[in-house]
Amino acid sequence: MVTMSLKASEADFKNYYDIVKKIKALEAKESLSIEEKEQLKFFTRNKYHQRMILEAAYGYHPDDDAIEMPTFLHNADYTECEHKGIKYDFIPMQANAVKFMHAEIQKGNKVILKSDIIEATNSGGSHVRDIFKRNGIVHPAWKVLIKKVKNNYYTLDINP
Repeated sequence: MVTMSLKASEADFKNYYDIVKKIKALEAKESLSIEEKEQLKFFTRNKYHQRMILEAAYGYHPDDDAIEMPTFLHNADYTECEHKGIKYDFIPMQANAVKFMHAEIQKGNKVILKSDIIEATNSGGSHVRDIFKRNGIVHPAWKVLIKKVKNNYYTLDINP
């Protein structure tokens, strides 16, 4: 598996979205000059190149219609995440919890049962909050990225 830093992922997504915006702007024109046709070819090739980078690094590429930067980014093992511009570092157990929750949300499960999160992380505890606590201090992502929805149910504050 390819591992990339968050900075690389931000740049990859931004490049992809910038290229898509340029292609859409050119395609929206009634007619194109020779120079604009060449630009369109160049941007289209570049788009597919960026798409291959995203697929190799993350296993997917963004939808062309989604031309906004995602509000949730992560590296391959979820030890580094960015949510709404705030960077978070997670220890492996916390990263596993975030990764599991993210996967569940992508499957369409908006809320995740506490026992499923605890089981997925092998934490041995009885509270999700304890996974995100070290030396008595709760992780800054708690109640910001990781949210309790109702008794025994949690979610990530992201747009899937």
